[in-house]
Amino acid sequence: MSNKDMSDLISGKPKLVNTDEKGEKLAWYEKDLTSAENALVDDILMSQQGINELAAPFEQAKIIVNAMMDKQQLQGLLLDKLKVTAPGTPLREASAKAKLVNTEK
Repeated sequence: MSNKDMSDLISGKPKLVNTDEKGEKLAWYEKDLTSAENALVDDILMSQQGINELAAPFEQAKIIVNAMMDKQQLQGLLLDKLKVTAPGTPLREASAKAKLVNTEK
């Protein structure tokens, strides 16, 4: 047990605090948990740390995605406006297949 863990245990600081759906805060104290329950709390804390580490890049990614969606929407509006003011010329695409035949005998 680290010095911090020991001081938290002595001071009565909860190992984990969470707020339930009703807004009530719940606390779990290391001294009240079995070793299996402590291991589960450790897993929860590690998971929360991973979430915290991803929070900033996640927010940045949301900003980028929103900017991309805005730009795509603007491009669509601009194309619609262009089609109204200058309808453009339809392009006709054609394709052909050729088969080589050996005519030498």
